[in-house]
Amino acid sequence: MNTLSKTTKTILGVTGALVLVAVSTLATIVILRQFEPVDAPQNTTVGTSPAPDVLLKQYSDSDAIQDRVTSYRTLALPTVSPDDGVLNGDSNEPLTLATNTSLIYSKEGMYSTRISVLDNIQYARTDTSLKDNSESLKSTTVAFLGQNGMVQRSTDTSVPGIVYTNFESSNLECQISDADSSVYGTAVYGLACGLKSAVTDTYKELDSLIALNTAASDKPSSVISDKNIAEGNKELLTLNVIYGNKAMSLIFASLDGVWEFIGEKVIQNPDDESSFVIPESVTKNISDPKWDGFLIKNLQ
Repeated sequence: MNTLSKTTKTILGVTGALVLVAVSTLATIVILRQFEPVDAPQNTTVGTSPAPDVLLKQYSDSDAIQDRVTSYRTLALPTVSPDDGVLNGDSNEPLTLATNTSLIYSKEGMYSTRISVLDNIQYARTDTSLKDNSESLKSTTVAFLGQNGMVQRSTDTSVPGIVYTNFESSNLECQISDADSSVYGTAVYGLACGLKSAVTDTYKELDSLIALNTAASDKPSSVISDKNIAEGNKELLTLNVIYGNKAMSLIFASLDGVWEFIGEKVIQNPDDESSFVIPESVTKNISDPKWDGFLIKNLQ
Protein backbone atom coordinates (compact mmCIF):
# COMPACT_ATOMS: atom_id res chain seq x y z
CA MET A 1 0.00 0.00 0.00
CA ASN A 2 1.57 3.28 -1.04
CA THR A 3 -0.55 6.01 0.53
CA LEU A 4 -4.01 6.92 1.71
CA SER A 5 -6.24 8.58 -0.84
CA LYS A 6 -7.10 12.26 -0.23
CA THR A 7 -10.79 11.41 0.22
CA THR A 8 -10.00 8.65 2.68
CA LYS A 9 -7.64 10.92 4.62
CA THR A 10 -10.54 13.32 5.08
CA ILE A 11 -12.88 10.46 6.00
CA LEU A 12 -10.44 9.00 8.52
CA GLY A 13 -9.31 12.34 9.90
CA VAL A 14 -12.79 13.71 10.42
CA THR A 15 -14.00 10.44 11.88
CA GLY A 16 -11.30 10.59 14.51
CA ALA A 17 -12.27 14.16 15.41
CA LEU A 18 -15.92 13.26 15.69
CA VAL A 19 -15.28 10.31 17.97
CA LEU A 20 -13.10 12.37 20.29
CA VAL A 21 -15.64 15.23 20.53
CA ALA A 22 -18.87 13.28 20.68
CA VAL A 23 -18.21 10.52 23.24
CA SER A 24 -15.37 8.57 24.73
CA THR A 25 -13.76 6.20 22.25
CA LEU A 26 -14.50 3.08 24.20
CA ALA A 27 -18.16 4.00 24.59
CA THR A 28 -18.40 4.55 20.84
CA ILE A 29 -16.85 1.16 20.17
CA VAL A 30 -19.45 -0.49 22.41
CA ILE A 31 -22.18 1.34 20.52
CA LEU A 32 -20.86 0.09 17.20
CA ARG A 33 -20.74 -3.49 18.43
CA GLN A 34 -24.47 -3.26 19.24
CA PHE A 35 -25.41 -2.00 15.79
CA GLU A 36 -27.40 -4.90 14.34
CA PRO A 37 -28.72 -5.31 10.79
CA VAL A 38 -32.44 -5.80 10.25
CA ASP A 39 -34.40 -7.08 7.30
CA ALA A 40 -35.51 -4.45 4.81
CA PRO A 41 -39.27 -3.90 4.56
CA GLN A 42 -41.09 -6.44 2.40
CA ASN A 43 -42.20 -5.53 -1.12
CA THR A 44 -39.64 -2.75 -1.43
CA THR A 45 -37.20 -2.60 -4.31
CA VAL A 46 -33.83 -0.92 -4.03
CA GLY A 47 -33.51 1.80 -6.65
CA THR A 48 -30.95 4.39 -7.73
CA SER A 49 -30.87 7.65 -5.80
CA PRO A 50 -29.76 11.12 -6.85
CA ALA A 51 -26.24 12.21 -5.85
CA PRO A 52 -25.93 12.90 -2.08
CA ASP A 53 -25.84 16.68 -2.45
CA VAL A 54 -28.82 16.65 -4.81
CA LEU A 55 -30.82 14.36 -2.51
CA LEU A 56 -30.15 16.53 0.55
CA LYS A 57 -31.07 19.67 -1.40
CA GLN A 58 -34.34 18.08 -2.50
CA TYR A 59 -35.02 17.03 1.09
CA SER A 60 -34.35 20.48 2.53
CA ASP A 61 -36.53 22.10 -0.16
CA SER A 62 -39.41 19.61 0.05
CA ASP A 63 -42.79 21.21 0.76
CA ALA A 64 -44.18 17.85 1.90
CA ILE A 65 -42.31 17.98 5.22
CA GLN A 66 -44.36 20.76 6.81
CA ASP A 67 -43.42 20.18 10.46
CA ARG A 68 -39.81 20.87 9.65
CA VAL A 69 -40.75 24.35 8.45
CA THR A 70 -43.20 25.25 11.22
CA SER A 71 -41.63 23.59 14.27
CA TYR A 72 -37.87 23.30 13.61
CA ARG A 73 -34.81 25.42 12.94
CA THR A 74 -31.86 24.34 10.81
CA LEU A 75 -28.68 23.82 12.79
CA ALA A 76 -25.31 25.07 11.61
CA LEU A 77 -23.11 22.15 10.67
CA PRO A 78 -19.31 22.04 10.69
CA THR A 79 -17.42 22.41 7.45
CA VAL A 80 -14.46 20.25 6.52
CA SER A 81 -11.22 21.40 4.96
CA PRO A 82 -10.53 18.89 2.15
CA ASP A 83 -6.78 19.34 2.60
CA ASP A 84 -6.34 18.76 6.32
CA GLY A 85 -9.66 17.30 7.46
CA VAL A 86 -10.04 20.01 10.12
CA LEU A 87 -13.53 20.68 11.42
CA ASN A 88 -14.71 24.28 11.43
CA GLY A 89 -18.10 25.44 12.57
CA ASP A 90 -20.27 27.81 14.56
CA SER A 91 -18.84 27.73 18.08
CA ASN A 92 -22.34 28.18 19.46
CA GLU A 93 -23.45 24.86 18.00
CA PRO A 94 -22.09 21.44 18.98
CA LEU A 95 -20.03 20.00 16.13
CA THR A 96 -21.39 16.49 16.45
CA LEU A 97 -25.10 16.57 17.15
CA ALA A 98 -26.58 13.11 16.62
CA THR A 99 -24.62 11.45 13.78
CA ASN A 100 -25.04 14.07 11.20
CA THR A 101 -21.52 14.23 9.85
CA SER A 102 -20.95 10.48 9.90
CA LEU A 103 -22.60 7.13 9.30
CA ILE A 104 -22.34 4.34 11.82
CA TYR A 105 -21.80 1.46 9.43
CA SER A 106 -21.57 -2.29 9.86
CA LYS A 107 -20.62 -4.19 6.73
CA GLU A 108 -22.06 -7.69 6.66
CA GLY A 109 -19.59 -10.20 8.09
CA MET A 110 -17.07 -7.46 8.95
CA TYR A 111 -16.29 -4.93 11.66
CA SER A 112 -18.26 -1.78 12.39
CA THR A 113 -16.84 1.69 11.77
CA ARG A 114 -17.79 5.33 11.36
CA ILE A 115 -17.68 6.88 7.91
CA SER A 116 -17.75 10.65 7.56
CA VAL A 117 -19.96 12.22 4.93
CA LEU A 118 -20.01 15.81 3.68
CA ASP A 119 -23.70 15.90 2.74
CA ASN A 120 -25.83 16.24 5.84
CA ILE A 121 -28.52 18.38 7.39
CA GLN A 122 -29.87 18.71 10.89
CA TYR A 123 -32.88 20.29 12.60
CA ALA A 124 -33.73 21.17 16.20
CA ARG A 125 -37.22 21.63 17.63
CA THR A 126 -37.97 25.25 18.46
CA ASP A 127 -40.20 24.20 21.38
CA THR A 128 -37.73 22.75 23.88
CA SER A 129 -40.55 21.54 26.13
CA LEU A 130 -41.34 18.78 23.62
CA LYS A 131 -39.23 15.70 24.31
CA ASP A 132 -39.60 13.81 21.02
CA ASN A 133 -39.37 14.64 17.35
CA SER A 134 -42.54 15.04 15.32
CA GLU A 135 -44.07 11.79 14.08
CA SER A 136 -45.08 13.63 10.92
CA LEU A 137 -41.44 14.65 10.32
CA LYS A 138 -40.30 11.05 10.82
CA SER A 139 -42.90 9.48 8.52
CA THR A 140 -42.50 12.03 5.73
CA THR A 141 -38.70 11.69 5.83
CA VAL A 142 -38.94 7.90 5.50
CA ALA A 143 -41.43 8.33 2.66
CA PHE A 144 -39.09 10.79 0.94
CA LEU A 145 -36.22 8.30 1.08
CA GLY A 146 -38.46 5.52 -0.25
CA GLN A 147 -39.51 7.70 -3.15
CA ASN A 148 -35.83 8.15 -3.97
CA GLY A 149 -35.00 4.45 -4.25
CA MET A 150 -33.97 3.74 -0.64
CA VAL A 151 -34.96 0.89 1.69
CA GLN A 152 -34.28 0.48 5.39
CA ARG A 153 -31.17 -1.59 6.07
CA SER A 154 -30.60 -1.40 9.84
CA THR A 155 -31.60 0.35 13.02
CA ASP A 156 -29.91 0.95 16.36
CA THR A 157 -31.37 1.99 19.73
CA SER A 158 -28.35 1.23 21.91
CA VAL A 159 -27.57 4.90 22.61
CA PRO A 160 -29.93 6.32 25.26
CA GLY A 161 -32.19 8.91 23.69
CA ILE A 162 -31.06 8.39 20.07
CA VAL A 163 -32.35 6.14 17.30
CA TYR A 164 -30.14 5.65 14.24
CA THR A 165 -31.77 4.22 11.12
CA ASN A 166 -29.78 3.33 8.01
CA PHE A 167 -31.17 3.28 4.48
CA GLU A 168 -29.56 2.20 1.23
CA SER A 169 -30.10 2.41 -2.49
CA SER A 170 -27.98 0.98 -5.27
CA ASN A 171 -25.56 3.90 -5.00
CA LEU A 172 -26.07 5.60 -1.61
CA GLU A 173 -26.01 4.98 2.12
CA CYS A 174 -28.07 7.34 4.29
CA GLN A 175 -28.66 7.56 8.02
CA ILE A 176 -31.43 9.24 9.99
CA SER A 177 -30.50 10.41 13.48
CA ASP A 178 -33.44 10.91 15.83
CA ALA A 179 -32.46 12.33 19.24
CA ASP A 180 -34.94 13.24 21.95
CA SER A 181 -34.44 16.27 24.21
CA SER A 182 -32.59 14.28 26.89
CA VAL A 183 -29.51 14.23 24.64
CA TYR A 184 -29.05 17.87 23.55
CA GLY A 185 -31.68 19.78 25.54
CA THR A 186 -34.02 19.88 22.56
CA ALA A 187 -35.21 17.20 20.13
CA VAL A 188 -32.85 16.98 17.12
CA TYR A 189 -33.48 15.23 13.81
CA GLY A 190 -31.07 14.84 10.91
CA LEU A 191 -30.21 13.09 7.69
CA ALA A 192 -26.74 12.28 6.33
CA CYS A 193 -25.91 10.55 3.03
CA GLY A 194 -22.81 9.30 1.25
CA LEU A 195 -21.80 7.27 -1.77
CA LYS A 196 -21.50 3.53 -1.36
CA SER A 197 -18.14 3.80 -3.07
CA ALA A 198 -16.91 5.82 -0.06
CA VAL A 199 -17.87 2.93 2.19
CA THR A 200 -15.99 0.48 -0.04
CA ASP A 201 -12.92 2.72 -0.18
CA THR A 202 -12.87 3.20 3.58
CA TYR A 203 -13.03 -0.52 4.29
CA LYS A 204 -10.30 -1.15 1.71
CA GLU A 205 -7.95 1.34 3.37
CA LEU A 206 -8.72 0.10 6.88
CA ASP A 207 -8.23 -3.54 5.83
CA SER A 208 -4.84 -2.66 4.34
CA LEU A 209 -3.70 -1.06 7.59
CA ILE A 210 -5.05 -3.80 9.85
CA ALA A 211 -3.26 -6.43 7.73
CA LEU A 212 0.07 -4.81 8.71
CA ASN A 213 -0.51 -6.02 12.27
CA THR A 214 0.59 -9.56 11.49
CA ALA A 215 0.61 -10.61 15.16
CA ALA A 216 -3.17 -10.24 15.52
CA SER A 217 -4.91 -13.61 15.61
CA ASP A 218 -8.51 -12.43 16.03
CA LYS A 219 -10.71 -10.55 13.61
CA PRO A 220 -11.76 -7.09 14.84
CA SER A 221 -15.42 -6.42 15.56
CA SER A 222 -15.02 -2.63 15.56
CA VAL A 223 -12.49 -0.25 13.98
CA ILE A 224 -12.61 3.52 14.58
CA SER A 225 -10.08 6.01 13.27
CA ASP A 226 -8.84 8.17 16.12
CA LYS A 227 -5.83 10.30 15.22
CA ASN A 228 -4.54 11.33 11.78
CA ILE A 229 -1.58 13.74 11.64
CA ALA A 230 0.59 14.60 8.63
CA GLU A 231 3.81 16.58 8.59
CA GLY A 232 5.92 16.82 5.46
CA ASN A 233 6.62 13.29 4.18
CA LYS A 234 5.48 11.67 7.44
CA GLU A 235 2.03 10.65 8.59
CA LEU A 236 0.62 9.15 11.78
CA LEU A 237 -2.67 7.26 12.06
CA THR A 238 -4.17 5.47 15.05
CA LEU A 239 -7.10 3.05 14.95
CA ASN A 240 -9.10 2.09 18.01
CA VAL A 241 -9.97 -1.56 17.58
CA ILE A 242 -11.97 -4.21 19.42
CA TYR A 243 -10.54 -7.74 19.33
CA GLY A 244 -12.94 -9.96 21.28
CA ASN A 245 -13.25 -8.23 24.66
CA LYS A 246 -9.98 -6.31 24.28
CA ALA A 247 -9.95 -2.66 23.19
CA MET A 248 -6.62 -1.49 21.76
CA SER A 249 -5.19 1.50 19.94
CA LEU A 250 -3.20 0.40 16.88
CA ILE A 251 -0.48 2.84 15.78
CA PHE A 252 0.57 3.19 12.13
CA ALA A 253 3.00 5.58 10.48
CA SER A 254 4.18 6.27 6.95
CA LEU A 255 7.35 7.71 5.51
CA ASP A 256 7.19 8.84 1.88
CA GLY A 257 3.82 7.08 1.55
CA VAL A 258 4.98 3.68 2.80
CA TRP A 259 2.98 2.56 5.83
CA GLU A 260 4.15 0.35 8.68
CA PHE A 261 2.71 -0.93 11.94
CA ILE A 262 4.37 0.76 14.91
CA GLY A 263 2.65 -1.15 17.71
CA GLU A 264 -0.38 -1.20 19.96
CA LYS A 265 -1.38 0.11 23.37
CA VAL A 266 -4.48 0.13 25.52
CA ILE A 267 -6.93 2.92 24.75
CA GLN A 268 -6.44 5.90 27.03
CA ASN A 269 -8.94 6.15 29.89
CA PRO A 270 -8.96 9.29 32.09
CA ASP A 271 -9.82 7.07 35.08
CA ASP A 272 -6.85 4.76 34.52
CA GLU A 273 -3.40 6.36 34.70
CA SER A 274 -1.72 3.18 33.45
CA SER A 275 -3.55 3.54 30.13
CA PHE A 276 -1.36 6.55 29.33
CA VAL A 277 1.85 4.52 29.59
CA ILE A 278 3.40 3.67 26.21
CA PRO A 279 4.76 0.08 26.00
CA GLU A 280 8.51 -0.31 25.65
CA SER A 281 8.18 -1.90 22.21
CA VAL A 282 6.23 1.11 20.95
CA THR A 283 8.66 3.54 22.56
CA LYS A 284 11.52 1.84 20.76
CA ASN A 285 9.79 2.07 17.38
CA ILE A 286 8.73 5.70 17.67
CA SER A 287 12.27 6.62 18.74
CA ASP A 288 13.76 5.38 15.46
CA PRO A 289 15.84 8.24 14.02
CA LYS A 290 14.09 7.97 10.65
CA TRP A 291 10.99 9.57 12.21
CA ASP A 292 13.04 12.61 13.28
CA GLY A 293 10.99 13.05 16.47
CA PHE A 294 7.65 13.20 14.59
CA LEU A 295 6.11 10.19 16.34
CA ILE A 296 7.47 11.03 19.77
CA LYS A 297 6.03 14.54 19.53
CA ASN A 298 2.58 13.33 18.57
CA LEU A 299 2.26 10.25 20.75
CA GLN A 300 3.77 11.31 24.07
